[in-house]
Amino acid sequence: MTRRRIAIACLFASIFVPAFMQASHAVQPAQIAPAALPIESSEFTRASATSSEYTLTDRLIVRLKNGADTLTTARSANLSASAFKSTVEQSRATRAQRDTYAEHRQKTTARLQSLTTETLTPLRTMGDGSHVLRLARRLPLNEVQAIAKQLARDPEVLEVLPDRLFFPQLTPTDPQYINQWNLTQAYGINMPGAWDITTGANSFVIAILDTGMLPHDDLAGRWIGGYDFVSIAERSNDGDLRDTDATDPGDWVTSAEAAVGQLLAGCPITDSRWHGTTMAGVIAAATYNSIGMAGSNWNSKILPVR
Repeated sequence: MTRRRIAIACLFASIFVPAFMQASHAVQPAQIAPAALPIESSEFTRASATSSEYTLTDRLIVRLKNGADTLTTARSANLSASAFKSTVEQSRATRAQRDTYAEHRQKTTARLQSLTTETLTPLRTMGDGSHVLRLARRLPLNEVQAIAKQLARDPEVLEVLPDRLFFPQLTPTDPQYINQWNLTQAYGINMPGAWDITTGANSFVIAILDTGMLPHDDLAGRWIGGYDFVSIAERSNDGDLRDTDATDPGDWVTSAEAAVGQLLAGCPITDSRWHGTTMAGVIAAATYNSIGMAGSNWNSKILPVR
């Protein structure tokens, strides 16, 4: 069978592929799957706090339905009053603004105090108009939830949250994670911060439109379904047209195939790059399994589309 690549061979010629995924420059059409996923496959370490997922707290954050609007009104009034005035007068306007906030905190706290037997002390107003209140003692989660339920009866309350300390809990154990600078807070997209919020939902399916898929230990159990949409036989490289098999047959290009007048003329001479599997690893490689690299999403299924 004459080997032909799908047009993606040229498209991904200049796309970054981790160095350890690139084959030697010798152009042999050997279809050898990568020994390890590129910079992104594996599971994460759930270094969850051994004491408890909940930290005792003596503070509450009370979000108000019109909190931001109240702040905006107070600021606008004081800014208008201080416009074109002397420094002394502007200072007085600033103090007046603080007094306005304090007065609003006191009134809100007094109203909320009538709904609970716990002592509430106003501390400060946040940028979105939420109020931080202090309790008389540090409380466990169930007691904070009971107080929140009481305060929620106030028609102006949107929600009540415990103001507590948070600690990073998820750190990948995958050996290649140390090389994944693109996931860090300092140089990349701060995935550790995202993982502290979510590691992906089992109910989600992520479609990967690329060169197809290959089996890999770091992607075991994550692939579902798939489809091969290549409809030109000479470019399919798998001997058939459209079907439900999204397996990646490879996209190598020989010097003869890249010669002038050939179908792949101008394409770089290269071994297969298995780009679809590479991107699947970046997105969904198992994490916290001490092999390969760390994926961005640890739970969702991936659907290969070739």
